[in-house]
Amino acid sequence: MYSRHSGRSRPGHKYVPRLEALENRCCLTCVVEVAGDTLRVEGDKANNTIAIVDNGAAGIVVTCDAVASPAATGIDHVVVHTKDGNDILTYSRSAAGGNFTTDLDFSAHLGKGNDSFTANLNGNDLAAGADVRFHVKGEQGADILTVNAGTAAAATDIALGASLSIKLDGGKEGDTIAVNTAGDVDGTLKVRASGGKEDDTVAGNLVLNAGSTGSVKAKVKGGKDDDALTLNITGAGAATAQIDAVLDGGQGTDTGIATANVVVKRIP
Repeated sequence: MYSRHSGRSRPGHKYVPRLEALENRCCLTCVVEVAGDTLRVEGDKANNTIAIVDNGAAGIVVTCDAVASPAATGIDHVVVHTKDGNDILTYSRSAAGGNFTTDLDFSAHLGKGNDSFTANLNGNDLAAGADVRFHVKGEQGADILTVNAGTAAAATDIALGASLSIKLDGGKEGDTIAVNTAGDVDGTLKVRASGGKEDDTVAGNLVLNAGSTGSVKAKVKGGKDDDALTLNITGAGAATAQIDAVLDGGQGTDTGIATANVVVKRIP
């Protein structure tokens, strides 16, 4: 915004317009932008450590290389590009954030380098109507991708009418991928974990607590080269939920471990 000059200029004084500085959400090595209900985070070519803490209605706080951005509220979409470097990206739903009552669409592209991504839901449930999605691509490099949605001590329940979707793609080089869930599934749980090229280790361990009557669709796929694959769907709720699960070795000489409720393909 330009400041205005009123009246006549005094002799010998030239009017020079001035620009007012806009709010800058730059975190030195990261750029954090908010546009409507979308939060965008962009790293640089160096090694970045990016921590995203979701406090629900109180907002999402991004800390990049020890520099925190202001809390962003009203966010339904989170988009992260870490770019080059060996980056560490984490997402955590805090106790203050509580159960998910609205939608969250989280996507991340980790770019070149040996990167890691970890998401922890910390026992926060999905209430009816909540649609929570994680889609993370490791891309180039030997990446480690992990999503933890519930444990025996702190279950993450998915209510009737709620949906949790987890999609992890390793990309090139040897990746390690793990999806761990535990809770009562009365809504929908979707899991897809793919290794891609090179020798990958991909595991899905899904525990369905007693009383689960919802839908579980899960696929673990190796892709090219020699992979070590696991897909276990256990718990008392595995007998009452609707399960559609596949362990697919893909190309290469693969090894696989699966429970009886999983269809096994292309594993010697």
